[in-house]
Amino acid sequence: MRFGKEIASILVFIPLVFSAKGQSEVETIEEGLLEYIAENAEEELDFSEVTEHLRTLQQNPLNLNKASKEQLGELYILNPLQISHLLYHRETTGAFHSIFELQGVEGFDAQVISLLQNFVTVEEDFPYSDLSLKMLWEDADQELMLRYGRTLDKAAGYLIKDENRSRYLGSPDQWNLRYRMNYKNTAKISLTMTKGAGEPFMTKDQPYGFDFISGSLSMNRLKNVNQLVVGDYALQLGQGLIMWNGLSFGKGAWATSMAKQGVQLKPYTSTNENQFLRGTAVNFSYGKFNLTSFASFKKIDGNIEWVDDEKRILSRPISGLHRTPSELKNRKTVRETLMGQHIGYSANRLNVGATFISTFWDGNIIKRNALRHAFDFEGNNLNALSVNYDYTFKNLYVYGETSHSFGGGLAVVNGLIASLHPSLSVFIHQRYFAKNYWQVYAQGVGESSLVNNEKGLYAGFVYHPSRNINWFIHADIFSFPWLRYRADGPSYGRDLFTQFEYIWYKKGKVSFRYRNKMRQENSSMSPEENLIVDIHRHQFRVEFQYTWNDKWKTRTRGEYLLYYKELEGQQKGGMVYQDVFYNPPFYTRIQFNMRLAHFQTDSYDTRLYAYENDVLYASAFPFYYLKGWRSYLNVRFKISNKLDFWSRYAFTVLPAEKSISSGLNQIEGNKRRELKLQLRWKL
Repeated sequence: MRFGKEIASILVFIPLVFSAKGQSEVETIEEGLLEYIAENAEEELDFSEVTEHLRTLQQNPLNLNKASKEQLGELYILNPLQISHLLYHRETTGAFHSIFELQGVEGFDAQVISLLQNFVTVEEDFPYSDLSLKMLWEDADQELMLRYGRTLDKAAGYLIKDENRSRYLGSPDQWNLRYRMNYKNTAKISLTMTKGAGEPFMTKDQPYGFDFISGSLSMNRLKNVNQLVVGDYALQLGQGLIMWNGLSFGKGAWATSMAKQGVQLKPYTSTNENQFLRGTAVNFSYGKFNLTSFASFKKIDGNIEWVDDEKRILSRPISGLHRTPSELKNRKTVRETLMGQHIGYSANRLNVGATFISTFWDGNIIKRNALRHAFDFEGNNLNALSVNYDYTFKNLYVYGETSHSFGGGLAVVNGLIASLHPSLSVFIHQRYFAKNYWQVYAQGVGESSLVNNEKGLYAGFVYHPSRNINWFIHADIFSFPWLRYRADGPSYGRDLFTQFEYIWYKKGKVSFRYRNKMRQENSSMSPEENLIVDIHRHQFRVEFQYTWNDKWKTRTRGEYLLYYKELEGQQKGGMVYQDVFYNPPFYTRIQFNMRLAHFQTDSYDTRLYAYENDVLYASAFPFYYLKGWRSYLNVRFKISNKLDFWSRYAFTVLPAEKSISSGLNQIEGNKRRELKLQLRWKL
């Protein structure tokens, strides 16, 4: 079988791993964050903003004596209590002279300080007044990256020649070109250009080449201005009920996730074609007050129709894909204008803020006819106002936000994090999203990705009796008062989660996870009755990763899923994989990592997800479905101090299948192969 040759081509590297090098702490943090975010996502996401941000901080560490609450939150390492204690210590005792002074700050142990060393410094800030164009050109960190990828096996959409049928208008090639300039976190320039698989390039359907082009100029500490961004930018305000661009955390094993710690304003660097604003934004402070003003003008995708002289917006696709004639027809047909203000006040460990946002479209949004859309927004102007707060009292941190969409309902969250003991922290998070609450860029923490039609109470604790042991447990009880997708009636559910970890610091970890989730959906056995039934998922996971010496690391995971839908019986799925990380001791310019996975699931409902290592600034999080094997090999070659080359080859084999996927993505045969090449040049 050719499959045997594919396996052999990967396994040939296994004998070499017994002299491999383990990953850095930064890579470990990245993997934990990305897998956590992806496990709670309901759509394919671009994770590059996390990896790029952490790698940028490695090269340009955050000044511990100047860092704001928002900047410290974006480190992803510290919880709100730790950040509050750090800022209070800095305010009352003065500037830090060494990062190791954090040992005297409540909540900071040797492990946390060791992680922070990768991203912070106590050096003096660079004064903006000394900046010149010559310094920018000579001393700034500049990086140019080109990435190419494609699926080697052609899908059905590329083989259709009939112009009257739906088909892919472009090639399977994927291109990503990006440029970054960073001068000591003071001045930043970013440019991102992408072409997705199937999208036309330099043809009559897309004469401008790249399908998505994004860029920005950002300047910090410009006299009284904290930050100014011109171009594409992201806003992260309050608890996300009125505005949150970019990746958002949800429920899971990352203990700091429930209380959002937004950065307020930052340049946009992701390839997601929807979660950003385009225009200008400025943030400045006056005493204890902080003000962010912003305006955005951009075109978005929309399915439109004209009735007499009225422009009607029937839907707003968010995939960002423009491969077929119908997708191209919807491309940038709607003009969206957004303006707003956020004002904050900080004093004595209390932070309060208020945000007003007004959004306009050049057509009337029309809600769909299905009953579950009865409370959807209609019109061409949406206004919303929110108030947020957080307060620290000793070892108690409370936070919340209340937002109101004019003409609609409320969205409310409140929560607390309490350190009851140096080894024990508890958290509670309450949410209420009205069925008629509307806001375009809202991202709250809940069971659904939409901030509406949901009520819930989430609570849990983290127990950390020693540096070797972590135990995390949470329970979430939620309900949907109105109809939703695949539930033609009010429904409810629960989510129980526990994870236990035993850690050999800087050496390895073994973890055990169990999750029991119950939700309600329509029964497929009697669709005419709109019968709501219970769905139970029991998920078990065990993982072992270990850095055996200073040269190599392995990671092993086994996962099992039981799925039961009332009236339809039980299904199951399972997966096991082995990862290896390798850095040859005899040639330090090259690095490898690889995976071999076997999986077997009874249906799509029992599919399993797993984070995959990828080339720099890229991540993969595919689902494992049906019965088969998956493997990949990543290689990094350091050509010189300024030039790096990455390659990735991955394949999936489903021995019992005659084709893979469906529709325009269907591939004849039981194999799908993927190739990715990337070149990075540090200018």
